[in-house]
Amino acid sequence: MKIIKPNELNIDFFSSFKDNWALVVTQDTKEDNAMTIAWGGVGILWGREVVTVYIRNTRYTKHMLDGSQYFSVSFFDDKYKDKLAYCGKVSHRDEDKITNAKFTRSYEDGVLYLKEAKITFILKKIYQVDMPLDGVDEKIVNRYYKPNEMHTQYIGEIVKVIVE
Repeated sequence: MKIIKPNELNIDFFSSFKDNWALVVTQDTKEDNAMTIAWGGVGILWGREVVTVYIRNTRYTKHMLDGSQYFSVSFFDDKYKDKLAYCGKVSHRDEDKITNAKFTRSYEDGVLYLKEAKITFILKKIYQVDMPLDGVDEKIVNRYYKPNEMHTQYIGEIVKVIVE
């Protein structure tokens, strides 16, 4: 494990989210969870280095992330694609995805992440907002949403970047 500065990363985040996916890992006082995401971004907001992720309001992970001050976002080598697919299809309501996918739980400053990741952002949540669909192009709404669905945007300030 090595800690680096965010500007030391040389990675195409467009492909990383869209094609390779990532895992949001969070925990509360009772449980932990990992959820596959394909929507997100890395950038600057309010003069801070941040990662932005989007969680659908129907996902089990949402209530855990709502109650957490810290979370992690991890990117993996291609050999883990089947495990990321599993974490995107199965709900933690039904089973312990981290254990069943045979990921190794690790902690950095008390924040859970998965040791197998090649890049992990340890994040402090600095903002979240429900994203109403008012004004969103109807074609987008029809393609991505069922009735009463929406996303919450979570913005996490980068506390550390871990590379394995």
